[in-house]
Amino acid sequence: MKKNKLALCILSLCVAGMANASLTITEVASGDLDPSWNGTSLTTMDGIAGGTTGTTTDWHIFGTAGVTPTDTKSGGNGIGTLAFDANTSGNTLTEQTGSSSQPDLTWTDGTIVPTPPALVESLLQSDGDGIGETFTISLAASAEQSTAYLVLGALRSGATLTATMSDASETASAIYATSTHGAIIYKIEYSSPTATTLDFVWEKTEDRSSTSGIRFQAVTLDGAVPSG
Repeated sequence: MKKNKLALCILSLCVAGMANASLTITEVASGDLDPSWNGTSLTTMDGIAGGTTGTTTDWHIFGTAGVTPTDTKSGGNGIGTLAFDANTSGNTLTEQTGSSSQPDLTWTDGTIVPTPPALVESLLQSDGDGIGETFTISLAASAEQSTAYLVLGALRSGATLTATMSDASETASAIYATSTHGAIIYKIEYSSPTATTLDFVWEKTEDRSSTSGIRFQAVTLDGAVPSG
């Protein structure tokens, strides 16, 4: 009996010591975030992502008509490949430069590859009508808490951000919609003892004009990234 109690006690301690998966999505800012229009500066992206340390594990900005990052952190890791799926809408990706409502971004954290201008104003946008097109991207996950920021946007449309652990242990979502155009910055905090990635889908779910779309501007990651 004593051995059984000891075994149960050890099992209880092991179970109690296992960390549970956690996932939260918080809206940091939304609407017209272009400082040239509203006078509010949200330009230092590494300051947002790195908190008091001002450093990030990795960051990417997207500003060409393709899904390859325009600028990244040299030596950064943990951010996967961005993908775009037009679904049945037939919409294509275009590059928007100096687009109103999106924040101007700049970094002071790490070496930038390649060296960008002082302020980065470009982003990717799907153009046309119809719904169902998506941006997808994955970030590394581990048992230690990681913090990510996504800089997204919409043009005369509604969209949903869905985040799912690769082992389906946690999922969360957030909705954004605008009849004109707007930017949105999401903060995502997550951890998992079993999942290897956190997978994001930014999907256009509502069409409010024949010229509508969803936007993907930047992603940052600050957290423990598994090596190898």
